[in-house]
Amino acid sequence: MILNPSLDDSLDKYIEEFFKQVKKHEIYNTKYIISMVKTLSRTCGRDKLVLQSCMSLLEDSMKISTDAEIIVELGFL
Repeated sequence: MILNPSLDDSLDKYIEEFFKQVKKHEIYNTKYIISMVKTLSRTCGRDKLVLQSCMSLLEDSMKISTDAEIIVELGFL
């Protein structure tokens, strides 16, 4: 499926903004982050931006919490 390039650019902006807001408001909510990352990483169709954003979010979350699920999810990506 080929999308309009301008549509791809706007989707990228929404994805970046979404992850920025999660980092800003929900960084201490590791259960939410893990749940969201699992959902997005499994449904993104291996989209590079989504996977990189998920990885970055998990790495930031790992600095705050030592939840083993974070490490497992990083390994899954």
